[in-house]
Parts: sequence; C-alpha cells; structure tokens
Amino acid sequence: RLAPLRELPHVGDVRQMGMMAAVELVQDRVSQQAFPWEDRVAAGVCHRLLKRKIWLRPLGNVIPIIPPLSMTETELDVLVSGLHSELASLNIG
Repeated sequence: RLAPLRELPHVGDVRQMGMMAAVELVQDRVSQQAFPWEDRVAAGVCHRLLKRKIWLRPLGNVIPIIPPLSMTETELDVLVSGLHSELASLNIG
C-alpha cells in the first residue's frame, strides 16, 4: 500500500519494518534536499489529514505510521489513500 508514495515528488524515502513505517518528505527527491525545519511541511500535511479524521503526528520532516494492530484493512486503506492524496497535492517550490 505504501509503494506508490515512493513515486511522489516530495517523498524522499518510505521505510517500513513490520507494521511500522515512516515517510520522509524532501524538497527535491533527486538531491534529497530536506525542507527547512521552520517550514513545518510534514506538520502541515498532518494538520490537513486531521480534516479527514486521519491522525498522524510528524517528527520533523518524517511522518511515522504506526497503526494499531486492531486496525482493519479498510481503515488502513483510508489512512494510506488520504496520505497519498495530501502528499500528491503538495505544491511547494
């Protein structure tokens, strides 16, 4: 479900181990140049996700995803599709 995120222009990396994952946001995917901390890009993405009732908390330019084990596949689909939609609509630069 997370693989399509890797193709988005502001996703530098998607890491996963078991049910834990992290999406790293960058200004430029090729150079891996990070967003300035003060831009709070990941925080903005997470804030917009709250309007979709998806609660994720950024750590700097990284958005960790640690779903509860009780999460259904449908709920997981909603989480990942919402995240993909917000990241695809990032218009920075």
